[in-house]
Amino acid sequence: MIKEFGVIDEIVINKTEILTTYQNMDSLIKKAIEILYSDNWDNYNPFENIIIFENVEESLINKDCRKKIDKESNKCELSGKTGVYVFINENLPIYIGLGGIGKNDNLRTRLNAEVKTTATHNNATLSKNIQDIDAVLLNREISAEESLNKIKNSKIIVFVVGDMTDENKDKTKMLEMALIALFKPRYNK
Repeated sequence: MIKEFGVIDEIVINKTEILTTYQNMDSLIKKAIEILYSDNWDNYNPFENIIIFENVEESLINKDCRKKIDKESNKCELSGKTGVYVFINENLPIYIGLGGIGKNDNLRTRLNAEVKTTATHNNATLSKNIQDIDAVLLNREISAEESLNKIKNSKIIVFVVGDMTDENKDKTKMLEMALIALFKPRYNK
């Protein structure tokens, strides 16, 4: 809807339009878009390297994910992997990040850094971004505890790209960039 001042109230991104317009996009990006637009996230193949955590505590505590990615061990092992994680709040992506790009970094350590019980962790980008952005938007100081409460109420979808090879790291960067460009999450700077 457009207001009389010419400002748009709402921007709607249509999944079909995106997938049609960008027919030649990478299959991983297509799959991520389909899942993020899905109203029922249970309708995916559990062995497609996609993990859904219903809440933050599940991502930290429960190594046996709701949907498994390792057929042999039945565990969702994220160590030594690269991929993209999406925090979802009220059915919208609020933050998209990646892990497994640096030498001492893997998808598991990066995801755990985002959901630490203290927002003072150096790698807690989401918590810091919530504090910075909400402070400006709400015109008041946002505590680490407030930012962590927002994180704890989030669902997390993890797209595991694969082992930490140069090719997979490039795919991970491409996936993160594409999803941020399409969804423009509130807490990505």
